[in-house]
Amino acid sequence: MADKPNVTVIVPTYNAMPYLPEAVESALQDSRSEFAVEVIIVDDGSVDSTSEYLDSLKARPDVAIFTQNNSGGAAAPRNVGLDHASGEFIFFLDSDDYLLPGALEDMYREARRVNAEIVLGKMESSGDRKAPSSMFTKSLDNALLVEDKVWETFGPWKLFSRNLIERLSLRFPTDMVIGEDQVFVSQAYLAAERVAVLADRSYYHFRPRDDGRNVTSRVQSLHEKFLTVSRLAAIVTSKVGPGRRRDRMFRRIVGSTLSSGLGEPLRRSDTEDVDVFSSQISEVLRPLMNETLWGYLKPKDQTILYLLLERHPAEAQAVAKWAAENRPLPLSLKNGTLVLDLPATVSTAVPIARCTVSGQPAVTRRLTEVTIGDDEATLTGEVGVLGLPSSPDRVEILTRNTTTGQEHFHLAQITHSAQSPMHTGAVGYTARIPLTKSVNFAEPLIFLAVASFSDDYSSRSRVLVNSDTVVRHQQSAASSTLRINPQSEQLAIERATTAPDVSAAPTNECALLQLGGTIIGVSTSSAPEKLRVVVRETNRSEIRLTVDRFGVVQTPAPIQHRLISTMNRSPVAIEVIDPQSPKTPCPITKLISTSSAWLNVNVDSNNGIALLSRGPGYAARRLLSAARSRGLFPERLRRHR
Repeated sequence: MADKPNVTVIVPTYNAMPYLPEAVESALQDSRSEFAVEVIIVDDGSVDSTSEYLDSLKARPDVAIFTQNNSGGAAAPRNVGLDHASGEFIFFLDSDDYLLPGALEDMYREARRVNAEIVLGKMESSGDRKAPSSMFTKSLDNALLVEDKVWETFGPWKLFSRNLIERLSLRFPTDMVIGEDQVFVSQAYLAAERVAVLADRSYYHFRPRDDGRNVTSRVQSLHEKFLTVSRLAAIVTSKVGPGRRRDRMFRRIVGSTLSSGLGEPLRRSDTEDVDVFSSQISEVLRPLMNETLWGYLKPKDQTILYLLLERHPAEAQAVAKWAAENRPLPLSLKNGTLVLDLPATVSTAVPIARCTVSGQPAVTRRLTEVTIGDDEATLTGEVGVLGLPSSPDRVEILTRNTTTGQEHFHLAQITHSAQSPMHTGAVGYTARIPLTKSVNFAEPLIFLAVASFSDDYSSRSRVLVNSDTVVRHQQSAASSTLRINPQSEQLAIERATTAPDVSAAPTNECALLQLGGTIIGVSTSSAPEKLRVVVRETNRSEIRLTVDRFGVVQTPAPIQHRLISTMNRSPVAIEVIDPQSPKTPCPITKLISTSSAWLNVNVDSNNGIALLSRGPGYAARRLLSAARSRGLFPERLRRHR
């Protein structure tokens, strides 16, 4: 092995069998004569079969092994690794995760190429563990901490220059079990001459342990939360002056690190611990809080933190418990402002500004029917604000053409009080929308319900509801109705009695399904009696559905829930197959989804699949990128803007 390795990989471990061998081998797989990797394993008092495995590695010159009594966290073993590291760069690898092939060398080459002191490689995950993603939209030679979202990830799974670490005398604080990496990484970020980001592929894989004993899955105590928040605040305020940049750095500290402690950790803590936390956090944050920082918190967290900073610990804990027991959170209108309807015991202690629901509130909305005529469309649905018992006294439908950006308001008629099991304040509405050049179903339209309320003071609070649905419908000579079956919550098409003239052109039949809030429409150029819809997730598992021609999707409830999750969270590939000719997919001319992006898919048996993405650009780009990287589509995948 070379006198000075290119990279030292530090692996702290505690009872990590059988995951540890794969982690170690993933670090050593890149090591060779022209690129030397040193692995330092620090056993933090394991009592499983770790020692037997480590004995098998003792003869390897590129592996160093250290053992110690259990310290209770990763900080102390990582520090031991740092004390003995000799590599030009350092990488911290958790014993239950692993590196992808070529990861270390690619990150090292990038660091040398652009003279970076920290390199972030794109991360992936499996199971319930979620990998950071917002900072990996593109590769960057010189990333900005705030603007490029690097500040959003404080995990240690990065390549660090050893010179940077030694220059700062950086070590992990050993009095912290969770959050010690945030203290270490934040200091490195602020001192690094250059930070690079590699987003071209995955470099590091998170995985959940079968026993659920990943350290990051443990809930922090209030004391641990205080240590993390107070130390991060001290680091930022010592390096960054007051202003927009500091406020944006505090968004991560207040809106993520602190806010997660205002729920379960606060609810389950003893009265004495809550009182101490209130005193400590007030001393640190009260001088720093401004309206920008308050705005990074959800309304309930604003209320809880305000009570803590004002030294009302019992009331703060009461609100945390109240919020957990009341879903959705009760709301009320005060002087035209939507606010939390707090318990009477604490409402007088909280100003309206600290319990106001700003931005988009949660809503009850459902589009139940769309009837498309020659010159008019009729929309029927329900709308209300979740948690607000008051019913809107005015409903308008806003149509937005996503191609041209044109918007039009249409007054709806309130027909009834909706029978929603979650919300008694919702109302039903019917809106008649004239079809014009700018409002027509040949273009992608978004419908938004706008509900107005009158409170005791006769003021009005207008609440803009998120998109009900996206409907893209190829108009024909005959009108048609999209109707939801209230029992199955599935959408079927009812065709008009007069069939369109198809002598001059092939028919375009359409099978639509709605599962919860997700609509998928498949338009084919053939007309089989049944269609089989195959939804393939990124992990290549499949959901198979059967669709009756013009009928209702045949699928049990568990599959419905899984499909909703799939469409909302994961990129998918969808095939439509005629069971009579299973080897020949039906040519798909349209595919619509009301999840974060909708897609057009063309299937051509001779030329492979051409994927045309539309909708919110980021969601579409992410879906495309993930689909490519996972091999969900052939190499001949083409993107059309």
